[in-house]
Amino acid sequence: MPYTLTLNELHSGRLEDLARKKQVQPPQLIEEIIVGYLNSTLGGPHLPEPTSPSAETVQLAGLRELFRWDEERGSIVFASANKRVFILNAHSWDGVEQDLFAKLLKGAAPILTEMGTAYGRAAALDYRSITSDPEAVASYFEYLGLTAGWGKITVGGDLTRGSKITIKVKGCVFCASRNMSMGRAEPCHFIIGVCKGIVDTVYGGPHSVHESKCFAKGNELCEIVVTATTGAVKTTWPPSGSSSIRP
Repeated sequence: MPYTLTLNELHSGRLEDLARKKQVQPPQLIEEIIVGYLNSTLGGPHLPEPTSPSAETVQLAGLRELFRWDEERGSIVFASANKRVFILNAHSWDGVEQDLFAKLLKGAAPILTEMGTAYGRAAALDYRSITSDPEAVASYFEYLGLTAGWGKITVGGDLTRGSKITIKVKGCVFCASRNMSMGRAEPCHFIIGVCKGIVDTVYGGPHSVHESKCFAKGNELCEIVVTATTGAVKTTWPPSGSSSIRP
């Protein structure tokens, strides 16, 4: 069945610019984008495709499945949670941390950690439908690393009760831009706090947290160990009235 696609002037101009950049005709580019989107959404080829979409096109389709851009309002929405998000430049964030340490000295570390803890707590509650099963917290951390661009995150340990959990971050964005020759070997205070906030919330009890390895200190990755401070932790997840959908 033939379909008619109508583009406004802005989108038509952008399509032509991208087609010239990729050195293809606009109709072929439209076909690649649509086929790539359908494949990424439905999990496989469900329509005949005369030409295979490029890897770049498939990645773009997957990205647009995660986020929605509203150009008129200047907003980005995380599609699965229908929540607005924003993007921070990693190098600029590093500048924020440098400024905090320059002005507050030893007081900067606890502030960054508390900021991360509050963020992690709010994130865990906001995305509780993804982590309704405490043992799925590993998948949630991996998902968070992917969607937030924080690095490749893997999780191990006691995921049933949360007595001790180890979180590894490869390519950690919070220390990748530091220059060790200038003495910037501080732990990743913000993400340490995020880990604590998430685990405290998911398992319903306080945890201590420390970074046993850090890329900024010359290790191959960052490793954060979160340990229950009161022995066995009683899991109270999901919170009362929340969804019980598994990831």
